[in-house]
Amino acid sequence: MSKFLRITRHPVLPAAEDWLRAKFGIDLEIVTMDVAFGDDPIGTVARLAAEVGEVVAAEVVAPLPILARLLGARSEITFPLLRAEFKRDATGRLIVAGTDEAGRAVFAFDRYVRLIRVSIETAEL
Repeated sequence: MSKFLRITRHPVLPAAEDWLRAKFGIDLEIVTMDVAFGDDPIGTVARLAAEVGEVVAAEVVAPLPILARLLGARSEITFPLLRAEFKRDATGRLIVAGTDEAGRAVFAFDRYVRLIRVSIETAEL
């Protein structure tokens, strides 16, 4: 059975689950784990994927420098890394679909996109 690995503390939204099943198959198993990346984020993600087995893609919610490292590790991380995109109104603001148990805003899911590259440019002030 194919698996979609989610490394995040947030539960999968029903609309995201529907999107994933439409893309990867109705029998897709969605595995969500909340883990610390530690000093070796590449090793952490590779180890989790090996434990889960047959990962077709993964959603990794992490700071940009960690995502950049993961995207650069194509020999260890061989499956696509995806990012959830959320619906926006005409002004560009995220659409809030409701709140979670803690009262935090839950955004309206739109689609997943494949992460290709993360680039951070800085300059002295």
